[in-house]
Amino acid sequence: MKKITLLAISLTTMLGVSTSLNAQGLIDGFVDEEGALSVSTTYSKSTFTEAYVGKNKKKLIEIPLPYKRLNQDVYNLFAKYMINAKLSALINIPYIIGTGDATADVPDDGNKVSGIQDVTMGLRYNMYTFEYENSDLVVLSGITISIPSDYEPNGVVSMGTGALTTDFTLGLQYQTDYGFFTTLTAAYSLKDDLDTNGVYTGIPNSFLAGAKVGYSTRTLFISGWFDMSKAMSGVDIGGKGFVGNLPETRVDYIRAGASITKSLTEDLKLSIGYGKVLDGRNVGSSDIYSAGITYNIQLL
Repeated sequence: MKKITLLAISLTTMLGVSTSLNAQGLIDGFVDEEGALSVSTTYSKSTFTEAYVGKNKKKLIEIPLPYKRLNQDVYNLFAKYMINAKLSALINIPYIIGTGDATADVPDDGNKVSGIQDVTMGLRYNMYTFEYENSDLVVLSGITISIPSDYEPNGVVSMGTGALTTDFTLGLQYQTDYGFFTTLTAAYSLKDDLDTNGVYTGIPNSFLAGAKVGYSTRTLFISGWFDMSKAMSGVDIGGKGFVGNLPETRVDYIRAGASITKSLTEDLKLSIGYGKVLDGRNVGSSDIYSAGITYNIQLL
């Protein structure tokens, strides 16, 4: 039963990958005027009945686990402020509610977790813009720091690893005067060791990459996206070397999705989106649904 419990905790801990934006996904080449503040609130829903244990995809009840379905609701607050025409600051605060639909008795606190997890702050800088007759190519960079709150990284349906994480991002964004754009980004995610009562656990660093293509006007934004994460080290759930230190787990994934944003007024926008985990390692095979609202304010 101990092994089953460890597997359950591990898989549900990795649920957070499905609904969370990694910090790289917060970086793009779109700019507003100096002093522009954009504030967004987003709700995301993720659910899965299958998961990748190592590289093998299995139903949760086949692993076995005392759950037939794992769910995560994320309420996100995101803000971006244009310091000047090239530099912007951002912050992202997720509130997580994770639950498991149990098939057997579990402890009262064993199938639910809630609270703020892994607050992200960062800077995005447009390094240079190549201007062409009917288009621009923006070279962009960014640095973000994700600070974990006081949550249990080994807890059931927790999102993060509990470690301080710094992402370094470089990217290119090509956009035409006709509204079409393409964004490519690559990042390295550096994670500090996790201190658990004086015992230090090494957290695998990761390489991140993403691509987005779409069409944008003053009132409509449509995009399709693809992203992936590849851990540089780590162990598989239930595999050799796995002793229940969940933050040491190797987590890889490939995801894809699409989103649409429509302006209601000049300053107010609504958005909907869908994403899916296409392949992975030690991660849930999730479908992700989202909806949000954005309000723009000119402070200067």
